[in-house]
Amino acid sequence: MGMSRFKASPNSHDIRSKIINILRKWANVLLAAAVSVICLIILELGLPQFGYSKWQIYNPSPNEPTFAQPDDTFGWHPKPGTYNYPGYSKGAADIKLTQFSDGRRATGETPDVPERQIILIGGSYAQGGALSDHQQFAAKLQSVMPKTEWMNYAVSGHGSFQALLILERLLSTKKLRRPLVIYGFGDFHADRNIAQYRWISMLNRFRKLTDSPSVYLPYADIDEDGNLVRRSPKTHTPWWLSRYSNLASALERALTRMIELPRVYRKREATVEIVKAMRSAALSAGAEFLVVALHYDKPRHKIFYEANFTAVDIPYLDCSESLGDKSRYIIRGHNHPNEKRNDLWASCLARRIGVQWPVQ
Repeated sequence: MGMSRFKASPNSHDIRSKIINILRKWANVLLAAAVSVICLIILELGLPQFGYSKWQIYNPSPNEPTFAQPDDTFGWHPKPGTYNYPGYSKGAADIKLTQFSDGRRATGETPDVPERQIILIGGSYAQGGALSDHQQFAAKLQSVMPKTEWMNYAVSGHGSFQALLILERLLSTKKLRRPLVIYGFGDFHADRNIAQYRWISMLNRFRKLTDSPSVYLPYADIDEDGNLVRRSPKTHTPWWLSRYSNLASALERALTRMIELPRVYRKREATVEIVKAMRSAALSAGAEFLVVALHYDKPRHKIFYEANFTAVDIPYLDCSESLGDKSRYIIRGHNHPNEKRNDLWASCLARRIGVQWPVQ
């Protein structure tokens, strides 16, 4: 009888089983949490190997001065002045960049009373980015066309839509003589035209563009009927955590790209509509118009744009011929076309506009 008091009751077995089950559940939870943390750490450390890194400001060309200033209409605009700075590789000549108060880049000696004026618009390829004034193709053509004034209003970093805005202002404020408008086109302008995330993010990372905390980019789209829709300048403010975490930055990039996907699908069609608006603006002002293709990243883009420009009778000149060893035509220490490439562009344009071009 006395020994029965020390036997475990059925309830005590149940309690012990419950405790064991709870401990097992917590052990599983802790194990899953530990595995998750390890996976997150591996992702955090491994993402930079695939090009996904935390948001940070960078400056790939520390020798460059700041050439541009913020502008409410264009996003940014050339800052007047003459800039002399070292070249981009050891032993390279110094670079001289001259920009006037109206946004033009110097093209050399121009006539006081020109017989004709040629307006060049576009991005850095047309502007002659990373080259001295005399090395850009507009200056080279100016040197063999003494009775014509070459007016280079191309701006580094601009796309087709910003070039359209500049053209419209020029045509409404300047009285021109027998004007010809030339748009220096590259297929990469399509990203800029719709303020694609990867482009606007790069502009804000490359703070030296304007010395402004944020770069605002005017952009365009098309509606359901294919008509051009103009949008106010926008920027992209990174997530707070993306400044400290590779994983957060990758998630931000994925989400932003998902949201902008419909607009990205329309970017080439939108670019064609922008160029059509350029032509309309030029013709309305009594100017001739010409699209000059300076570069194509992909052959299929060339096929698309040539077909669409031809379909709507936009005058078009392809100066983007294959170069073979492309490294011969790139500035050493930089990713922009060098003077040799500008010589080829000048020669291509000279043939179109009937100018005798010296044999290189």
